[in-house]
Amino acid sequence: MPHNCSFLSVLLLGVVVGCSSSSEGDHGDEGGQGGASDRGSGGGDGGAETSSASGGGSAQAGAGNGAGGSNASAGAGGTAGPLGSGGGNELGGTGGRAGTGGRAGTGGRAGTGGGAGTGGGAGTGGRAGTGGRAGTGGRANTGGSGGAGDGGGAAGAADTGGAGSGGLDCSGTRPTGNTGTGFFVSGPTIYDPNGCAFVPMGFNGPAFWFEDTDGSSMPYETIQRDAIGKMAGAGANFVRITVLTAAETWSWSGSHAEHRNLVDLAVSAGLVPMLEMHDATCSDSIDPVMDYWTSDEAVTLAGDYADLLWINFANEHNFDSPEAWRTYYIDAITTLRGLGVTNPIVLDPAEGCGQDPTAILTEGATVAAADPQKNIIFSFHMYGYWVDDNPEDWQFSIAATFPALAATGLPLLVGEFGWHEPASSDVPYDARQVIAEAAVHGFGWAFWEWHEGDVDTNLQIVRHLADSADDEANLSPAGLYIVPYLREHARRATVFP
Repeated sequence: MPHNCSFLSVLLLGVVVGCSSSSEGDHGDEGGQGGASDRGSGGGDGGAETSSASGGGSAQAGAGNGAGGSNASAGAGGTAGPLGSGGGNELGGTGGRAGTGGRAGTGGRAGTGGGAGTGGGAGTGGRAGTGGRAGTGGRANTGGSGGAGDGGGAAGAADTGGAGSGGLDCSGTRPTGNTGTGFFVSGPTIYDPNGCAFVPMGFNGPAFWFEDTDGSSMPYETIQRDAIGKMAGAGANFVRITVLTAAETWSWSGSHAEHRNLVDLAVSAGLVPMLEMHDATCSDSIDPVMDYWTSDEAVTLAGDYADLLWINFANEHNFDSPEAWRTYYIDAITTLRGLGVTNPIVLDPAEGCGQDPTAILTEGATVAAADPQKNIIFSFHMYGYWVDDNPEDWQFSIAATFPALAATGLPLLVGEFGWHEPASSDVPYDARQVIAEAAVHGFGWAFWEWHEGDVDTNLQIVRHLADSADDEANLSPAGLYIVPYLREHARRATVFP
């Protein structure tokens, strides 16, 4: 993401090689080939986030590519969403919101008959039908919004099996060793505290660097906080809260009190919060981040929100190798678990400023197995290192690498990605393909980001931070696609009403 060099280079960056003159944002150009990564500071290997620098453009380098088979969580046939084919409900036609096979079960959430009749409130199979809450095939229907019946069903709300070709999968059980009460993982699936499958879909934000009122009479801190509620209104079920540690007092969100406030705002809005520290971006020291997460205040915050909060340990930190990444994070996870932290811990990969997924492919299973709580989620970011297909030797293709990542059987999240319009070397792929393939493979995602600080950029949803996503004129090209998608497909965690 591009940034105003005069603002952040002094505050965040160790080395700045190039910067944009038009918008607020990330670290300077770090050399090599590729596009942008994220806000923070840089220098060293891997990519960098920037828009076209004066005289240079964005650049990143990396190496390696993934390979492997497929392990899709949603079956073939669907293009969007976590559910399978069949079933009855008003949300879809034949095939439902995902593909044949879906993520959830033939029995849906309720028992034979469920809460409505054989036709229920939608389609042949309706909203209840012979498979419970979602009919025989789940939340997507084979018969449109009509139905062959209504009223009470022939049976109660008991489960007939939970998972199968449709419906909400609430069959999750905690793995051996997990003593937590919040979100947990089992295989590639993330489950909420009620044991129901959850696919995170939402945004990054609020922007820790942004200090502009954007034409509003409100203080910028208030506008930033209010943005969280607007994200929920846009259909998100998840927010990656981008902040700096409490040591970075220059930022409006650089304090333990503000971190707690932002987490609370997300929870109040019905969003699952993931708190991440941007201090260690790319080649910055990771020591302040470790100090933060092991502080009394952070451990208390994790405990107070043990049911809901995810910990994204460090943003895009570059390690010397995937093996060094493995060793560091096994030690860090052991330390946090020893302090009583049971929350899901989310890890960005080892190289390329969060874009090179090689460490996940080669070392992710070892790291996950070393966690006493068995509660690790892996995240990767997508900018110039990624293309639709036919990558250079330092790039990764969506077509080949998404199936390879899915084949690891690990829970995965696209923690950042941008949009292909307006055209930018930062995003050399069709972002709609990211969303479609994430649905096929059961990956969650968080778009970068809600508001970038420039009216015309490919890295934001709304053009003006103080305005909502309900006004189409305020939506960027990304927003015009993503907001309707979320409103149709993102399902709230069942812990929220």
